[in-house]
Amino acid sequence: MQAIKQKSNSYELIKLLCFYVFSSTVSLLAMENPNQDLVCRPVLREGELPKLLVIDDKFPVYTRDFINEEIRALIKSGNFSVSIVAEKVITDHHELEKLPDWMKSTPMQHLKTMPHDLNEYAVIFACWGDIGEKIAQRKHEGNYHGILVTRFRGSPEERIGRPDNNCYSYLKQYGDLYVPNCDFFRKELCGKFGFDAKKFVVHYEAVDVNAIRQMITECKPHTTMEKSISILSICRLEPKKGLGHALKALANIRQVITIPLRYTIIGEGSQRIELEEQIKNLQLDDIVIMTGGKNKKEVIEMLIKSDILLAPSFTADDGDIEGIMNVLKEAGVAGTVVVATDHAGSPELIEDDKTGVLARQNDVDDLTKKLAYAIRNPHRWAEWRNNLKIGVEERFNGLKVYPQLIEILMNTLGVNNNT
Repeated sequence: MQAIKQKSNSYELIKLLCFYVFSSTVSLLAMENPNQDLVCRPVLREGELPKLLVIDDKFPVYTRDFINEEIRALIKSGNFSVSIVAEKVITDHHELEKLPDWMKSTPMQHLKTMPHDLNEYAVIFACWGDIGEKIAQRKHEGNYHGILVTRFRGSPEERIGRPDNNCYSYLKQYGDLYVPNCDFFRKELCGKFGFDAKKFVVHYEAVDVNAIRQMITECKPHTTMEKSISILSICRLEPKKGLGHALKALANIRQVITIPLRYTIIGEGSQRIELEEQIKNLQLDDIVIMTGGKNKKEVIEMLIKSDILLAPSFTADDGDIEGIMNVLKEAGVAGTVVVATDHAGSPELIEDDKTGVLARQNDVDDLTKKLAYAIRNPHRWAEWRNNLKIGVEERFNGLKVYPQLIEILMNTLGVNNNT
């Protein structure tokens, strides 16, 4: 018993010494960086990787390249021991079949239930703002002491633009780093929601340019002799995507342009029945096709066979906003002309009459005017395509962007990235 007591006392002494060293270190850091939040940065043993927990609302989702590719980059980097938690795990066979090949071969032991002890993770990477808020509340309650990094991407969960500016009360206080996917969200969060501007790093979501190019080479040659203009939209069938506006604009254009038009909509969502009824009411049945969801290879093949990608997004009545649609970037690689709206972060990629055509959001008349301009001026297409391609290569290429994300996280940990 005496030996056990001595061992216990020794253990308590060691804990006390560790606490003293840690407290002294944090105090020195605070003196050197008075504006730096006091975050518990774990001391790693030699050769030990910091544990990183990615929390998503749904996983794996085949349409979410913007999340899937980030997770892939985190795993492949070798800088972290990565675990993935989803509030809802997708098990539907048909959905899983549409996943890219690399995800099918990723061991699903990466997918865990929420750990009882979050403190084993040096970093929690919240994929959405509302998830960041939940973890920030855990920090408030003393149940997590590590680093909370929160992604803002634009979704119903983000609630940006709604009148409830207090919806991130915990996250504003306990979040350590905020990483919006466009500068628009940074401005919104700092301005309307009162977030600390010093905690922001804008980081664009990327596309795998090389993989898209490979898919393009594998696509069947497009040898159609049709003289029609092929227009394409690729998105979830949700209000903020503006497909109802697109159909109205198309009906308007059909009255004044004699060039045959074809409009294909790829995607699934809550508005499908409503859009089908609108197509019938506008008498567009003969030129509009709704295909449902497609896998990535099918999407790329449709892009290269289309003349114009139409992305008429707008801020929905419930405040739903998106950042920069990945399909705009994919169109840049595929060489498809883009007609988009000045919604949220889209103008950070699409500049009117330079990298594409930009209409005012939620304005059918202006969308009609700008889409008609693109249709009537094919001599401008080559310049728009080339400029967009350069812009995507410079700022949205995964080979450049994902290493930047790794560096952001490593800097947050205070660990040098030697990869």
